[in-house]
Amino acid sequence: MQSFDNQEEFWSETYRGHHIAVLSRGDGWLVYLDHILQHGLLFATREQAVAWLRRKVDTQSGRRADALKQGAWRAETQVSRRTVADDRRPSAPLEPALAAFHE
Repeated sequence: MQSFDNQEEFWSETYRGHHIAVLSRGDGWLVYLDHILQHGLLFATREQAVAWLRRKVDTQSGRRADALKQGAWRAETQVSRRTVADDRRPSAPLEPALAAFHE
């Protein structure tokens, strides 16, 4: 992580797998997340800009984790339902299907 000690016009780092950067525009600091300018945002200090970017990444990471948990739960539920439904169907003999495959 780069320090804030010298007041350069540009600062960047990788935070939780995301590229975050700030650029001084003279009247404030612009913010970039994964190389994309976040329009409509201008911060008074570099520290405020970096803090906002880190919160944004943390928020996105939290949503992604929740979505992954929900997705895993849904997939698990669908497999469970499918397995129960498959158990109710009578099983067909495999010999006719295998014979047709070998012809």
